[in-house]
Amino acid sequence: DGEAGEMTVTAGAGMLYIDLSRELNNRGLMHHVNTEIGNLTLGAAVVAQTKDASFSGGYGNVGSYVCGVRMITADGEDLQVSEESNPELMHLIRGSFGLLGIVYEVTMRVLPLRLMRLYHVAFTLDGFLEKFKELRETDQSMMMYYMPHIDRIVVEFRSYPEDAPYIPDRDCPNLALKDYGTSWQYRIRNFAWATAVPFMTSCLNRLCLWRPMRNFILDNIFGYVSISLLNMFTGSLVLPGSQTIRYKEDGLDMAKYTFSIFSFKEENYPDVLRAYFKFVKEYERSTGWRCNMLNVGYVINKDETSYLSYTPESTGVTIDPVVSPDEGWYPFLEAYNKFCSEHDGTPLINQTPCLTPSQCEKAFGPKLEKFNKRRKKMDPENRFLNTFFKDLFNF
Repeated sequence: DGEAGEMTVTAGAGMLYIDLSRELNNRGLMHHVNTEIGNLTLGAAVVAQTKDASFSGGYGNVGSYVCGVRMITADGEDLQVSEESNPELMHLIRGSFGLLGIVYEVTMRVLPLRLMRLYHVAFTLDGFLEKFKELRETDQSMMMYYMPHIDRIVVEFRSYPEDAPYIPDRDCPNLALKDYGTSWQYRIRNFAWATAVPFMTSCLNRLCLWRPMRNFILDNIFGYVSISLLNMFTGSLVLPGSQTIRYKEDGLDMAKYTFSIFSFKEENYPDVLRAYFKFVKEYERSTGWRCNMLNVGYVINKDETSYLSYTPESTGVTIDPVVSPDEGWYPFLEAYNKFCSEHDGTPLINQTPCLTPSQCEKAFGPKLEKFNKRRKKMDPENRFLNTFFKDLFNF
């Protein structure tokens, strides 16, 4: 649906993001944000928050492109909200964590299908930070793979080149491209990232009990092999939706991974990243524990489309530890959250475990109180307020 230049799709809130992505591709369309987690439901995309590297002029949060919902309120009303009918409430609903009602239908903006150019460049930490401003001036989408124990970073650059085959008018579906772009690059990466690497690192934790040997393997085999593999994916024109992964709910526990996220203002990021690399090394020296997978990060543009946005004032860059989890993960998160809060980071709340009320208060300040006042008007009996958010936000 939608007028010229404003294409939208409407679907049930229980539909998986990856399923909608495939349907859009078959019709010559695509999402604005092709997030990695394909098991995300459309309802969750509205009331929770997501992350992916922003393209020029775009956002990194899926929910930022939601322009309408239908929901059941606390008093049982079937409420239809859109940017046109009630922009203030739409602003509040995005990223509201289900505290305002039950969303059952979602309308979001979509784009004509385009091919994406993908390539990787490896840096030392010093080399990356020296060139960071210059890299940002290229105006490309940037995702980073951090390897703090060997001071290495691989940057994934993404763009929509104008010289790609058959770029249509912005308001027309592009059926000609649905069978043109490649996807093998992301198929390899997705298998490695979602299955092979978590499984291998889990096995390594269990079988290699001598920490120096385990760390040598993580750094010199997994680390440098990862750099080599990523550098293979250079200059390719890929279908953007192929980076989205359908995770198996019944998969092996040893082949699963998890992560956490804080965002930092772009102007503070170089100092924070250097401090983070130092922090994780010191944490390992003091506790013997470290992340067993590549850490990642995303450049995410300023985004005021949701009231509790994690990049509301300026472009942010994230630092996301990733791990095939074991008993050391949650103690590390407490230290990581403390580090991030002390460095003025903002958490992506629904993807950042072990937060404290004081850390949320520091990050969001009076916004939480204002949000709670509006929440109480819509839900005076606290029907949608669970214990977790009551305690975390001091509601």
